[in-house]
Amino acid sequence: MKNISIIYLITLLAFAGCNMPTDWSDPTNSIPPGSVTNVEVENTNGGAILTFVQPEDEDLLGVKAYYKYIEGGEVRTKFTSAYSDTIMIEGFPDVKTRTVKLVAIDKSMNESVPVEINITPLTPPVQLIRNTLTISETFGGVYAKWINEFNTNVVVTLFVEDSVNNELEIYEAYYSSSTEGSYAFRGFKNVERRFVLEIRDRWDNYSTLLDTVLTPLFEEEIYGRNRETQDYEWHRYGIDVDAGTAKWWGDNLAQRPDGQHPFKEMWDGITWSNDSWAHTGNDSNILNDYLEDDQYDENYTVEPLYFTILMDKPASFSRHKYWMRARNPVFSAQCWEHYRIWATNDPKPIADFASTTESLKYWTAWPEIGGTDAWKNDWVMVADCKVELPSGETDPNKLTEEDRAFVIAGFDFDCDPQYANKQFKYVRFEIIKSFGGGVQIQTAEIKFWGKYAK
Repeated sequence: MKNISIIYLITLLAFAGCNMPTDWSDPTNSIPPGSVTNVEVENTNGGAILTFVQPEDEDLLGVKAYYKYIEGGEVRTKFTSAYSDTIMIEGFPDVKTRTVKLVAIDKSMNESVPVEINITPLTPPVQLIRNTLTISETFGGVYAKWINEFNTNVVVTLFVEDSVNNELEIYEAYYSSSTEGSYAFRGFKNVERRFVLEIRDRWDNYSTLLDTVLTPLFEEEIYGRNRETQDYEWHRYGIDVDAGTAKWWGDNLAQRPDGQHPFKEMWDGITWSNDSWAHTGNDSNILNDYLEDDQYDENYTVEPLYFTILMDKPASFSRHKYWMRARNPVFSAQCWEHYRIWATNDPKPIADFASTTESLKYWTAWPEIGGTDAWKNDWVMVADCKVELPSGETDPNKLTEEDRAFVIAGFDFDCDPQYANKQFKYVRFEIIKSFGGGVQIQTAEIKFWGKYAK
């Protein structure tokens, strides 16, 4: 009975202890901390870096800077903890001298006597970018180019006059933080008109306007389908399995066994949908489509990959656009990293070759079969295309919002202007390298602009 009483007493004491929680909060007081000392100022473009010695108060929370972007404007603050001796402030619109107050704050939220210092920001990044901004005519629009030395997040906005009151209205806004920025604003007719560019940063600082008059170069879309009937008018050249010619060109000729996503979906007009893309069916190395003994295993990769298009009528080319397959995350499907586009009106016929092997030596660069790429001597290169995202990133899980928008909009490339007035009927793609490699071609859409032969 005595033991039971002892246990009962211990239990009561334990519960009593649970009802008295420990107070872990810091003690409070009304004593302000000391002020910061030895303040040094490093003026930067659009801001300043402030370094200082913090007071030695044991309950110091940190240091706060008070400042205004413009005279009479809203008071802004920037805070740094007790473990840092630096505050960087940015976003100033000009190079005027202004006052910044530095205040130490303790854990009771008492503020020290402020220390006032003057800063004189250097030229804001938005104005530095404006100083390098150029605009010129291009096919179907205007081409803007600039240098962004500090990789500042900016919006480059194009304004045009409306057709009713001739008032400026936003046509398109392009977001960028790239060091060497550029963008083509398309969709304009071959007529003289006014173009106005403006740059804005994330603090709503605006550059002076670039206001000019230009005449976009003429172009029209070179359609892969009939405009009225929507029948397909581009065709894969030389891919005739029944006639036995499919293996003579070195083109990636396989198709998915289920028949889905045929090659013609590459020019069906749908640019970004995971329901529509062209998908070749190679599950093993492409060489096994050409060699009899299947000596290469499925992990063996051959490059370049090729495919050739026969267009319905000749056209010259001003620019080209390529959309990779749409898939989440963005940029996770196979994407061409480096490819070239070639053109001719007179490809060598099969009759010029004694055998498939001899033909493949001419049509490919594959060392496994002695390829020479000699066909390039009879074609002209109209575009050399290298895909690079604004951030330079290649991992789909590390893309910036700018990267994602860039991918979804499609990769835009100008064609060689020396062939701007020459029409071609045959176009050959040489895929030199793909991100992640692989033997398949997965492509949402390819488009050309230029001019049809009269």
